Amino acid sequence: MEKLRTAFSGMGFESVADMTADMSHTLGIRIYEDGFFSTIPFNRNVELQDFDEDSGEIAITQLDLRVGTGTGQIWTADGRLKFCDAGGGGAILGTTTSTSAGTTSQTMPVPNGGSFVPDITYTCSADSFNMTVALPEPIGNVDYFLNRVEPARFPTELEELLRRDE
Repeated sequence: MEKLRTAFSGMGFESVADMTADMSHTLGIRIYEDGFFSTIPFNRNVELQDFDEDSGEIAITQLDLRVGTGTGQIWTADGRLKFCDAGGGGAILGTTTSTSAGTTSQTMPVPNGGSFVPDITYTCSADSFNMTVALPEPIGNVDYFLNRVEPARFPTELEELLRRDE
């Protein structure tokens, strides 16, 4: 959360007094023996509360992030994790800001980062896969800890998104 506060501060949100995350720390990705992967779509919300002590005004901004299913190939080379994104996984960000003056809303696509390819280091075992993704400051390194989950544990509505094992 501190890295998010720093990032928002860098974008001009200087007086973020409280940030409440309704964000799950769980993401789903299915990686097959041949390196094909598919991600599970998700939708998460973050609420920012900005209190101006001089005026007593409070602004509440709600951010709604929706990320679709993405697919691609993943492999290792030279001790690094490599991947090729085959598409999908696009993200849409909706914002609603409420103040005493009224409410404003907007929806926008999230840029995919263009040609930026982060450095990714990893460790793995039979049932876990951990990676560190090096992002530019102010975010910096982001650690992911993935654990094997039996496909039967995925909700039935996601079954069509996952390639069946042969």
